[in-house]
Amino acid sequence: MLRKFTIPHWLSKLVFRLISIAALAVLFMMIFNQWENLRSYSWNIQPIPLLISFAFYSMASIISALVWGQMLDSLTQPLGWRNHLRVYLIAKLVSHLPGPLLHIPGRMLFYQGNISKTLISFASILELFFILSAGAFVSIAVGGQFQTSTSLIWSIIAILLGMVSIQPRVIHRVLQLFNIKVTGTFRLRDSFFWLCGFILVWFLYGFSLYMMILGIFPTNIPALIQIISAWAISGLVATLSSFLPSSLGLRELTLGLLLVGTLPIGLEAVTAILNRFLWTVFDLILAGFVYGLIKPLKPVLLEESLGTTKEKIHDTTQISS
Repeated sequence: MLRKFTIPHWLSKLVFRLISIAALAVLFMMIFNQWENLRSYSWNIQPIPLLISFAFYSMASIISALVWGQMLDSLTQPLGWRNHLRVYLIAKLVSHLPGPLLHIPGRMLFYQGNISKTLISFASILELFFILSAGAFVSIAVGGQFQTSTSLIWSIIAILLGMVSIQPRVIHRVLQLFNIKVTGTFRLRDSFFWLCGFILVWFLYGFSLYMMILGIFPTNIPALIQIISAWAISGLVATLSSFLPSSLGLRELTLGLLLVGTLPIGLEAVTAILNRFLWTVFDLILAGFVYGLIKPLKPVLLEESLGTTKEKIHDTTQISS
């Protein structure tokens, strides 16, 4: 007996639109709550730095998607970087909604059954360890005035967790412990590649934040280090709290507090709000781009016979002309 585990194309469109509308609704709710702060600021917007900010953000998001895809391809049958890019950027929109780790069910939905839910969950948690380790490295590397004993301790803990998680033997033992079957193999050099990729991503997001600030205020070059440091620490706090049911906005709050002293009074709050607004808009643009350009994955046919299930994975998608 053959069954298709997929969602119709019209329903896929509807889900994507509902996710986009929900992300915008959360965004505008935040703007409504912070309207007085935004209205009191004297805006002097420079479009060129904002476009450069979008370029840095796009590079960081694409590299993250490619590293994620390489991680999955090393564990199971490769699906192609275009498919991973599409799913990653669309599921990234879900992370703007309130709730813990909502991007994981988003990935499960848009992979259309081509990868098991268990493997997606495992790879997402593994990705989280690499992100934490890379972020801890960046926060220690740039340090700056925010290098307190508490942040140093958290950074060291994150690095130690990352060093443990990048060991292929540890990963394979965890897979065996939870009886997760994989068809691919990976080596230590793959783990280092993923770690270096996420380190680069942290810096690119920091550059994007810096250029965004330049778009509304003439910030000097020495402030770049402090801004990247503030971004790394606030990002670590947000990542560590991503398991909590109500961590939405924690990154912006932490970022605003850490930028006190680096930016003029009042600008740090505006920066945190604008950061959330623009990065949500950036994610909407990127998700809309890949959704329209790259065809969705074809469904998986599951053949059920005598209690056994065999997966037959169709060919991967092509970029639509």
